[in-house]
Amino acid sequence: MNFRSQLSARELIAWVLVLLSLAALWSRPLQSEKLFISGGSCLCNKEEYCLCSPNLAIDIIIETTENSIVLVKRRDSGKYATIGGFVEVGEDTETAVKRELKEETGLEILEGSCRLLGIYSDPRRDHRRHTTSAVYVARTVDLSSLKAGDDAKGVEIVDYARLLDLDYDFDHRVIISDYLSTINQFGKKGGEPFLGDWKRSLCNK
Repeated sequence: MNFRSQLSARELIAWVLVLLSLAALWSRPLQSEKLFISGGSCLCNKEEYCLCSPNLAIDIIIETTENSIVLVKRRDSGKYATIGGFVEVGEDTETAVKRELKEETGLEILEGSCRLLGIYSDPRRDHRRHTTSAVYVARTVDLSSLKAGDDAKGVEIVDYARLLDLDYDFDHRVIISDYLSTINQFGKKGGEPFLGDWKRSLCNK
């Protein structure tokens, strides 16, 4: 074997090793703790660098004409909550409001009645993951089609006077308290804090 053929063999071996190394890096699985390190949504590349952000959700307070609102009772915890869910990819928050309302209660938004109450982003607000919720207030076309969806144990129309006496999931007591404050019910702005120090992200605060 001459020098030229020996050099070619060495080059071939080197290229094989390079290709094997690249293949190993490409097929290396991402570690689950990196995918969900912040409990939100993560975009990761092949080098396992992940950019994580909170999950975006919406909540809706549906007003009735009788000084009351519509609440759901969650199937998993049995606690009360506002109507809501996660925004899907390619969907804006207003579209998510209409979809979640229809799915959870069978109701439809009265066009032109939807307004933003506030943005709620405390990392502790949802024990499952870090979520940020845009909370809306709206009215419905009518209540005749009201029924609980698959995700809800039940759905109720609750008078204002009872709202602060209920057992809520997540930070929904904060949301309800802030809502009552905006309509001048039961005290000053902010109402009673939930667990003492939960943060609100209100545009007018």
